Amino acid sequence: MVERIRRFQLLNNQILVILTNQLNENNDEETERVREFAPPVHPNYANHARRQFEFVSMCISM
Repeated sequence: MVERIRRFQLLNNQILVILTNQLNENNDEETERVREFAPPVHPNYANHARRQFEFVSMCISM
């Protein structure tokens, strides 16, 4: 029974060492590189938004 507990302790320690190493590697980078994309727009809404933008631009230029 004691031998079984020791084996599990050893296994758990090895797992924790691996996880700690992985987390420390990720902490070395100070900034995250995340690329942001615009959400997809249905064609019907894209045309509507374009018309609204043209109307607002026209009103502002008057």
